[in-house]
Amino acid sequence: MFYVKSIHKNRETNVKREIIWEGTLEYLKERVFSYTLGCGHFQNDKINTIKSLVTALNKSADYGFCYKISSKEEFDNASEDSKRAMD
Repeated sequence: MFYVKSIHKNRETNVKREIIWEGTLEYLKERVFSYTLGCGHFQNDKINTIKSLVTALNKSADYGFCYKISSKEEFDNASEDSKRAMD
């Protein structure tokens, strides 16, 4: 399992929202972040590590969003409303 943290900071209110996503690399690429990656014109076959996924997400992200590699410990300690697991 891999863990990716998405961070969105609202420009107007300056409120930050974090969500930690859990899943296999394929699940994260195909089911969670495929739209964001598509907006950045990244081909999923070139993303083969969690580091390359996070790099592609950050290059594709809208203003106010950023992505970081997270951990199981951080996922386990996050509040229920700020984590999403593979279904």
